[in-house]
Amino acid sequence: MAENNDYFYVPLSARSGSDSDSNSSLNQDKYVPLKDRPKDSIKERELVKDTDSKTSNVSSSEVSQVAPSKETVQTIVQFDVQSIDDDIVGHGIPTIWQQAFICPCIDPVTFAADPLCPICHGTYRGYLPGRKDTYVALQSQNRGTANTKDLGNLDLGTAKGTFRGGTHINVLDRITIPGLYVRQNFAFTVTQERFDSGFYIPYDIHKIIYGISYKDKEMHDLIENYDYVYNKDERKFHIRNKQLIGATISLILSVTVRYIITDIIRDTRYQYDTVSKLTQQLPKLALLKRESVLINNVPLVPKSAEDIDADHQRNQALSEEGLRIIKNEKRSGFGLGDI
Repeated sequence: MAENNDYFYVPLSARSGSDSDSNSSLNQDKYVPLKDRPKDSIKERELVKDTDSKTSNVSSSEVSQVAPSKETVQTIVQFDVQSIDDDIVGHGIPTIWQQAFICPCIDPVTFAADPLCPICHGTYRGYLPGRKDTYVALQSQNRGTANTKDLGNLDLGTAKGTFRGGTHINVLDRITIPGLYVRQNFAFTVTQERFDSGFYIPYDIHKIIYGISYKDKEMHDLIENYDYVYNKDERKFHIRNKQLIGATISLILSVTVRYIITDIIRDTRYQYDTVSKLTQQLPKLALLKRESVLINNVPLVPKSAEDIDADHQRNQALSEEGLRIIKNEKRSGFGLGDI
């Protein structure tokens, strides 16, 4: 048992050295009631009673002690309006801007426009004289092709344009791009009235590329100055050949590009100038569509009762003639091409 004397327990009071001194000092620390403690020690050892409290006497280097400034910092960005206008002029194109108004020819009962009105020609819209050199920066010129059940494809011609400052555009205003031409199809029926007074075509026609007529199941190419003549000042298509009354005319036209403003995407753009203390209006952004969207490109006129009866009698006569040819074919034994 002697070899295990090193592991015997030694009382604290019997220990010597630094360990016993430190432990004895710890052993000498006796509990002191809170009321008997000095105020300074209480303040230093005071714990936070409520962890959710917004105030705390405990400081930390991880939390900023800088109080927020009561003055807010505001960054003011001002556009140079003149620079924007110069950019539109430099990168845009000069157009002719016409302001639209509702034509007073509308019937107060039916609310229908007069097709013989010399101002709107039955389109409800009249236009003031054009303002030249109205610069527009076109951002896109999509064809916007849509399918229609009657005539196949229709080019909507959607585009967006930013107008120079001071241009107070509105919906239904018309924008013309001089010198820029596109193809346009147009067809109409020749009536006695249209033969006498001419037919108004609501396009700025640059050239008539091709024309063809259809009547009594026969087609003929139109010859200028013989079958028709076009008055560019009146924009009227005059028929000279009386044989074309009752026929349907189909045309391929080269027309000047014209857009109708259908929506103003950014109408009231503005900024406040801190120097002049005035509100400045910024350029407007508008949605444009080809004028063909609002034009009836096939203004056909239904036939009258007399014309329908005449067509029925003519078709009946043709049917009887066809039966006679078939009977002769059976008798002779020859083909239809030999009779």
